[in-house]
Amino acid sequence: MEIKLSPLTPVHVWSGDVLVVGYDIVVKDGDACIVDVNQLPTEVIEKVADDLAPLDRYADKVKCSRVLKLRSDLSSKLVYDISPWYVPASTLKGYIRTALLYKWLGERQDAMRLIEQAVKQDRRPIGSLLEDRLMRMRSPRVDVMQSLRIWETKAKAETAIVDIHVKRLPSLSSVAKVSAVALVGGELRYGIELTPFRPKVRGQTEELANAIKLLEKLPHLGVDHIREALRQFGCRLLENEIEQAKRHKKLAPYVEALEKWRSKYCKADEACVIARMGRMTGIYSKTVISIIREKMPDVYEMLLEKHFHKRHDFNTLKLVEIDGRQLGVGWCEICLT
Repeated sequence: MEIKLSPLTPVHVWSGDVLVVGYDIVVKDGDACIVDVNQLPTEVIEKVADDLAPLDRYADKVKCSRVLKLRSDLSSKLVYDISPWYVPASTLKGYIRTALLYKWLGERQDAMRLIEQAVKQDRRPIGSLLEDRLMRMRSPRVDVMQSLRIWETKAKAETAIVDIHVKRLPSLSSVAKVSAVALVGGELRYGIELTPFRPKVRGQTEELANAIKLLEKLPHLGVDHIREALRQFGCRLLENEIEQAKRHKKLAPYVEALEKWRSKYCKADEACVIARMGRMTGIYSKTVISIIREKMPDVYEMLLEKHFHKRHDFNTLKLVEIDGRQLGVGWCEICLT
């Protein structure tokens, strides 16, 4: 089995490294050159050491370890670098985990009771407590996600430095701007393997039989389950973003794009689904808080006050400019084959 991921808008998963414009990055022939510091000419090293001059003065003499398309004015001076695998398998698996939790929580008749129990526990994150109830068992120690293995296989990626603008709603005024290396085109491929539970249980046959009965109560994974969970979660993210984008008329082109994606990807028989991953994609894409908002509005408001002090995440959009349109960052297509 295989997963294919293609970006619909720029996707940025931070590597942990920050590039400095003028030193790590110089502009050559209209593109961004990531300087290969291991191949700097001696004369350039000496001049930089003497007067701390930026390397962009010697752009014609430096070699590039990477050449990126430039969709930024580089005015921020700092650029967040992308993960070496663009969207790592661990990031994809984490997103799938959140989607499955969203789906299973939505199917539980006792969902509100589970949420209330999680909210009352102050010592651990709510998401972890819900995962314990729906995805894990302590004896024998089993996590349903142990059945799912994902690994990177092949990447044909196009990257560029883009500016991500944080805009406040409803005024659409600028709050901040972040420059980052993002995946803007191409396709990433991953291997995916589903294996049955093999609990390590010592003791009598009766003990093993009881353990298996307990395991049967855990949700079972399958490609169809994963695809449906991703579809439900991705379409919920679309609905949330449409609601936000409609708050300003200048975002009409973005609303049009979102509604077009909804028409395409939210059909039950569609093989591919929409997802939103990476940095600056908001709390909705990383948690199941949207289902709490849907089922328990009072608890949702309490959570905003208690756990999400930075409420600006719910009153801002993170946008990139593409062909004159402002579109949200992090949208991508996922196909399971």
